[in-house]
Amino acid sequence: MRTGRPPLEMGTHGTITTHVVASGQTCAIARLRLWDGELHRVTATADTAPAARALLKERMAERLRFSELDGWRYLTPRDPFDELV
Repeated sequence: MRTGRPPLEMGTHGTITTHVVASGQTCAIARLRLWDGELHRVTATADTAPAARALLKERMAERLRFSELDGWRYLTPRDPFDELV
């Protein structure tokens, strides 16, 4: 019996993979677990593989910053009940 890959810790990303797309540019892809526990696939495209990886890392850092701000906000009476639980 095989087991799946272990879940990513909050605030971390998985392996960055790259491949060349039809335009000849390189696309970098990785999975990112935000601070709220959601798992997202993040991509970036650039002329070279190192440039695509660097751009992807910048995008993931930005997503984490916004996720952290949203995750630490206070609940208000106008928030839906499912955010409380």
